[in-house]
Amino acid sequence: MSNATFLLKEWNKAQGMKKEIADFFKLSQTKGFIQVLVTEECVHTRNHPYVKSRASRGVYAGTWIHPILFIKFVIWLNPKF
Repeated sequence: MSNATFLLKEWNKAQGMKKEIADFFKLSQTKGFIQVLVTEECVHTRNHPYVKSRASRGVYAGTWIHPILFIKFVIWLNPKF
């Protein structure tokens, strides 16, 4: 699992932007992609390919996502990746 919240925070700082992780998860393409991961690839982490940590700070805080979904997230940040 990869920490999407940490990457997004660093990306926003470097680019001077204010993207929100919730916007990524609201996209119909993301919802469809997650559905395929769950049904076709049998990716299950607490019934989803992502986990929102209950920690409010520290190394375990944030939204952690499956490596395949992480690639889609990185492309959402910057298609050049």
